[in-house]
Amino acid sequence: MEHTRLDDSVIAEYRFDGSSETALFDSSGYGNHGDIHGAVWHTSDPDRKSLYFDGHSYVRVDPFSARRFTNQISIEVWAKGTGVGLQWMEMTTGDPPTRDPFFQVVGDRIYFATNTDISDPVRRRRCDWYIITGSMNTDGSDWTVRRRTYGPPFAIEPKLQVVRKEIYYQFFGVWRVELDAPLERRYDQLYTARSRIDGSDWEVIPRVHYIKGSKGTCVEQGAMQVVGQHIHHAFPQMDADGKWQLWTARSRLDGSDWQAIQRTKDGGWIPRLQVTSDAIYYIYSRYRTHPQDRMFVARSDLDGNNWRVIATIQRDLSVPWVFFFVGQYRIYLSYGERDKSGVNCMYTASIDLDGGNLEAIKRGDRHGNTSSAKIQMVGDRFYYCYHRAATDVEEPGATKPVQVWTAVSHLDGSGWQAQQITDGAIRYLSNYRSFQIVGGRTYYFANAARSLLFDQRVLFGASGANLVNKGDAFGIGMTSEREVRGFINTGPDHLFRGQPESSSWPHCVNHSVDDTWHCFVMSFDGRQLELWIDGELAARRLAEARLVHNPFPLMIGEGFVGNIARIVVRDRALNACDIQRLTNDSSRG
Repeated sequence: MEHTRLDDSVIAEYRFDGSSETALFDSSGYGNHGDIHGAVWHTSDPDRKSLYFDGHSYVRVDPFSARRFTNQISIEVWAKGTGVGLQWMEMTTGDPPTRDPFFQVVGDRIYFATNTDISDPVRRRRCDWYIITGSMNTDGSDWTVRRRTYGPPFAIEPKLQVVRKEIYYQFFGVWRVELDAPLERRYDQLYTARSRIDGSDWEVIPRVHYIKGSKGTCVEQGAMQVVGQHIHHAFPQMDADGKWQLWTARSRLDGSDWQAIQRTKDGGWIPRLQVTSDAIYYIYSRYRTHPQDRMFVARSDLDGNNWRVIATIQRDLSVPWVFFFVGQYRIYLSYGERDKSGVNCMYTASIDLDGGNLEAIKRGDRHGNTSSAKIQMVGDRFYYCYHRAATDVEEPGATKPVQVWTAVSHLDGSGWQAQQITDGAIRYLSNYRSFQIVGGRTYYFANAARSLLFDQRVLFGASGANLVNKGDAFGIGMTSEREVRGFINTGPDHLFRGQPESSSWPHCVNHSVDDTWHCFVMSFDGRQLELWIDGELAARRLAEARLVHNPFPLMIGEGFVGNIARIVVRDRALNACDIQRLTNDSSRG
């Protein structure tokens, strides 16, 4: 089987010749060979040998070291098949009860932090929380955990960010044995922590802010983001009058130079924050602090100066958690609001970067109480994850069945499509960071609970595939609906680099195909991102972006169900003539 070599721009070339059961050889001359994990050779077609992937198998290629990419790239893939459908795995047994983790996808590993919910079966209340951290492969294997805290304090609701060789954490702890004590007699602390990426050298620093005149300190869950040489935090703390107020803080990466500022006097509840290239944006509510529930969007400079509220949105919030995403031109929101009959309804909304021009859309229907949704932008779409409870179970003390849902819309909110992704007569909750999309593959964590306080189990799931990808830097993916996705910078790798998402906006181009053999080409020239299918231009997108490098392995076939017969990675864009020559190579059948 002969192949057309256009020039010396080839970085990796996999001809799938079946010469080894355990290795996929690189014909480029740079030695970028891959290790086969579970995929098997398919040789029934004498003119086209291929590897068959079953949705769990993959090929792993060590990070490239022979050549560096420029700001151009093209990928050629010959394949037939589809991305795998969503499959859930129980990662914990329920003993001890464990919440769904806050997590981050980092190349072919997932790092996470969570806490137990050990409860008193007689008094039916939580009585012990402790922090668990760990990691696993992106296929769900090699689940490895470490217990980090031993109460008191009873540590809970950790956040994390993996930045190169370090992991940074934020959580809070309850300094009391009797959890039924009034809030004003609680002694809570905010904690920051860090470790090496392998879990070693765990170090915790307590961050206490005593309020003059207060009988205790009461802190709740916050948010954090590492950018550059600083860690930015936001969290609520109760003041001397028993009202929750918003605080922000920042420190150096080693935890030194901690500077905390109280930002509100009229109420501030559980916040979110996002750092951009020139500012920090915050969203928080006044839930539980004032008869009129409101949410606020605020902004400060990167050093914390010039704090100002840019939008005040008055809503009857049904839940205290509000989520947002700061885009290039607008800020996108998700929140829950009660309707006149008391049903919780989810809204998505957007405002200008200066806080003006609010546009809100009610989502869902009257058949379930709906939470606010986590948001991720992928190209010209938003993806959402949330949970919804049935409204027909109203007995006192009854546990309502709750299901996890996902949705997708265009950036302007149109084209909304939602689907339920769990099923059963128990509670399935999507909390904290519920999902992350990397190219064509989506990773989920959820919590399955037989009751509110007992037998909570961590669920992990994934859907879709990446035919080939190097983290979120570049690749060709395919969803379970056989939508092919050529992408650059589509995923969470900016967190790993310690950069704002605005440093590398995600770009992708999409097109649906059938399950026969196709030649897919993704080409990026620094300005245009194109997807070609069988020699025809299928999609094009303006993408004036920088192709960002990472130290992750090249993955082939992760989540794919079908055959792959050829992959070529080049460090330049291909033009129409190049692509037609590749497609017309009759030796590929």
